[in-house]
Amino acid sequence: MSTQTTGISHSADAAKLRPARLPAPRDGEPALTAPAPAHPASGSASGSAPASASQGGFRDACQGGPEPWPGTGAGPARRRPRFGHISFLNCLPLYWGLAKTGSLIDLDVTRASPEVLSAALAQGRLDVSAISLLEFLRHADDLVVLPDIAVGSLGDVRSCLILSRLPLEELDGAPVALGSASRTSVRLARLLLAERVGVRPVYHTTPPDLTAMLREHQAAVLIGDVALHAALHQAPALGLHVHDLSGMWREWTGLPFVFAVFAARKEFAAREPRLLHRVHQDLLEARDLSLQEIDLICEQTAEWETFDRDTLRDYYVHALDFSFGPRHLAAVTEFARLTGGPGAGFPADVRVDVLGTAPDPAAGPARDLR
Repeated sequence: MSTQTTGISHSADAAKLRPARLPAPRDGEPALTAPAPAHPASGSASGSAPASASQGGFRDACQGGPEPWPGTGAGPARRRPRFGHISFLNCLPLYWGLAKTGSLIDLDVTRASPEVLSAALAQGRLDVSAISLLEFLRHADDLVVLPDIAVGSLGDVRSCLILSRLPLEELDGAPVALGSASRTSVRLARLLLAERVGVRPVYHTTPPDLTAMLREHQAAVLIGDVALHAALHQAPALGLHVHDLSGMWREWTGLPFVFAVFAARKEFAAREPRLLHRVHQDLLEARDLSLQEIDLICEQTAEWETFDRDTLRDYYVHALDFSFGPRHLAAVTEFARLTGGPGAGFPADVRVDVLGTAPDPAAGPARDLR
């Protein structure tokens, strides 16, 4: 399918990134609403509110309020960009990189599950954040993707799984539990089971606890740290079939899968184009440094997690993909084509705007990532 002015390309060869069409800055802040209740992220004590750096973190630690952005010189303090960080192990290297480079202190960071962050960015309570692919597509009119960085996989991701007592072909009409931490993974699982496997189970949304999920269900969909743990420890003990959703997608489409993009609100991009450019460059620098120092990160992380150093290194180096180029864009458009339409919250030919690499949106076109 060729590129259209009202949509985006469904061909990897034709998938060129377009500069964002940004609205004029608005006066004042957008109207805010309280986030919907969410289950806590893996490892968090409570899901009632996302943790923020302004709650006993960098903002409180700076006497007299936030510091000006580096390079702005003396003058009135500026509000830090409100940044959302996924509090799963898959994004831990990025967080380490932001701390190591010193960029973390320039951000008002909220650490939470993908579900909580997606809602916060969509409602205007964050300026820049990782956002699950499905929620990005539903709010694409208000958001612009940051190029070159995402959370995805080129094959088996190992942390987005269907764990089943039965072969997948026998799940037609069977009860299947859907973990509630990521709508994208849930939608991907339903798509693959219906269109790839040819079965239509009866779905129930539950908290992401494998033991509890399998008490009344024949299979469970899990993501994140709990999925990693389940595949390594619980599945072998229970004799479960383990199916990797990203690997199934790759076998079906030949494309990588993008679980989350990094996106900014368009009004923030219009109001603070140079600041957004700086945040983007800091994210790329943090990503690159963390991958260079991945052995150190894994050794240190293994002291506090249930995974050993080698398991973590294999996960970060071989399972995860933190890039975003033309084939990732093609994967996004294919997912939209297969899942969009009435009732989805976005059309099948939804337009995806990708930020240009120049600090000023009017300075030039987006980079061609081919």
